[in-house]
Amino acid sequence: DMTAAVMAFPEYGDGGVESVTLWPHFWLPKAYAYKHRHDADFLGWEAKGLLTLTEGNEISTGEIYRKIQEWSQRFDVRGLFYDPYGATVLTQLIEQGLTDSRGNQFLDALNIERFPIPQRGHVMSSAIDDFESRVRAGSIRHPKNAVLNWQVGNTGIEDSGGRTCLAKPERDSVKKIDGVVAAV
Repeated sequence: DMTAAVMAFPEYGDGGVESVTLWPHFWLPKAYAYKHRHDADFLGWEAKGLLTLTEGNEISTGEIYRKIQEWSQRFDVRGLFYDPYGATVLTQLIEQGLTDSRGNQFLDALNIERFPIPQRGHVMSSAIDDFESRVRAGSIRHPKNAVLNWQVGNTGIEDSGGRTCLAKPERDSVKKIDGVVAAV
């Protein structure tokens, strides 16, 4: 599957946040990218630096750690919002680093505070509504990232008992929406 991280840079005005610039990055197993190279431009996106292909059939958490580390060295990263399903261990490593029982440091702590956001409609509904209104108002921007554009085109919105939810394509579809979910 695909993984996404999106940095959000709010721009403030007299009324609070006036716009948000998004800076996404994506990861995908290389085996998946080659298998589905005719379904989406995975290899072209990698060549442009928009997508990191990791060896084999799984996404390398080390590659994600390195990108977050790079961002934290360039920017004032104030928080890491993540889906606790599948990302808890990685985000703990990002925040706390890794040491052995003798105190030897194997992985530097990036000291980025973590905020778990379960990917469920009742949790994300108001954020989705806010994001959608900002998109319609033209106050969400990104650097014309082709992967994020593709994922926006794959994303649907549905009502689930009065709550707004993001709708994924069919379960086994090559179409992904990870970047949109991360941006919300």
